[in-house]
Amino acid sequence: MVSSSSSPNSPKPLSADTVGNESLDAIYALNIGDFVVESFISDALLEKISNRLAASPERLRMQLEELVDIYALDRTLSILGFEASDDFVIYDSIASTLASMFGVDACHLFQPAKKDVAGYYLSLTGTSLDIATNQRWNIGLPVRDDDLLGQCFLDASQAVVDNLGTAANQTGGTAWHPIEPLNQHHAQAVLMVPMVGSGHKHVQGVLCLESYQPRVFHPTLVALAHAASNVFVCSIQLQQWIAEAKTALANDEANMDKLQTLRAQITECIGELGLRQQSFVETLGQAIDARQQYTEGHSQRVAELARDLAYAFELNEKTVDCVYYAGLLGNIGKLHVPKQVLQKQESLNKEEWEQLHNHANAGVALLSQLHILADTLPYVTYQAERWNGHGSPHGLSGNGIPFGSRLLAVADAFEALVHERPYRDRAYSETEAVGILKKEAGTKWDPQVVEKLTAKFA
Repeated sequence: MVSSSSSPNSPKPLSADTVGNESLDAIYALNIGDFVVESFISDALLEKISNRLAASPERLRMQLEELVDIYALDRTLSILGFEASDDFVIYDSIASTLASMFGVDACHLFQPAKKDVAGYYLSLTGTSLDIATNQRWNIGLPVRDDDLLGQCFLDASQAVVDNLGTAANQTGGTAWHPIEPLNQHHAQAVLMVPMVGSGHKHVQGVLCLESYQPRVFHPTLVALAHAASNVFVCSIQLQQWIAEAKTALANDEANMDKLQTLRAQITECIGELGLRQQSFVETLGQAIDARQQYTEGHSQRVAELARDLAYAFELNEKTVDCVYYAGLLGNIGKLHVPKQVLQKQESLNKEEWEQLHNHANAGVALLSQLHILADTLPYVTYQAERWNGHGSPHGLSGNGIPFGSRLLAVADAFEALVHERPYRDRAYSETEAVGILKKEAGTKWDPQVVEKLTAKFA
């Protein structure tokens, strides 16, 4: 859930005096439905809720069962994409999605297991490579401080190596020990980040991204790796609470205090997961912008302006969030467009134009793997459509274009006009940009959207 100012469709704060006997379900429905822990519950209301629960243990059980049902594995880890319920398939699919997103040759997830009395063993739990099931359970390395993987785990530190041939210059002499079943002898550059959960002192694992060619990992990609790791770990933590709640619910004589504590822990973890999801999407938007020197901050500005326009139309909160996320990720396909094409100032050749023109298709393919962002797909897909039907990819026109796409198209055009671009002499003022869009309203842009934009900058 994207944090934002109140909208006309936002839920109104409740007071203890206005709460009816059935209000508790509504309060928790807010938490369940929107990944939000609201702060409007007063002390008086909390006391009333506590007294009501004490008299109604079955209602508490029902609420906890609902949380367990909604936030089971397929609703949390699925944010990074998977196709089946077996754990290794889930983790493999997450690794494959991350490999595609980062444009690397391989991605692996390692988590610690107590191998023997000698200490911990970092065991492979997910990989983007095709590894036979009967081979995967013994793949990993003992935790050692003279190994890059082990050092990342022990020190909760990242390892960013642009060229393993000169790794000693970047790692202080710590060695890279390839794991042969994972073809790590092919790796020429690696990015590893620790998986650290909120409130946990110990590292939960290591995310490892590998390139088979020397490569410079931009700081925004490093930040994105941390953000993805945080989402993954928070999802795992939520599943641990869910598993404990299932056990407690199976016991008809479970202590009420225990059930209340579990409900509070699960709700808190849901809120944390929502914040980490938002951070992940915002960081992904920053990584996209960093690919093109003239668009730093562009996606964030487009997302915020489109969100303002959505609020001006009094759209519901979920739609506003979808518009915001789509604005952040409208150019996600550019992650796979060569950087020299994005930054080229002279005319592009035919092949380069095709690469740039098709970036939206690549972006949609990536977004389809990120289940949390599935609702943004139509907005991203049709953002380049135009009001008169002369846009792409399908030549939709007028109200046939999804409304979120129309909002984003105007926001994107405005932000491009008021900032420098390599293909024109200067940036336009806000007044000039609004004037240009008003002239094009009814041909390129939805006139009503341009009207709201005009009112915003009047």
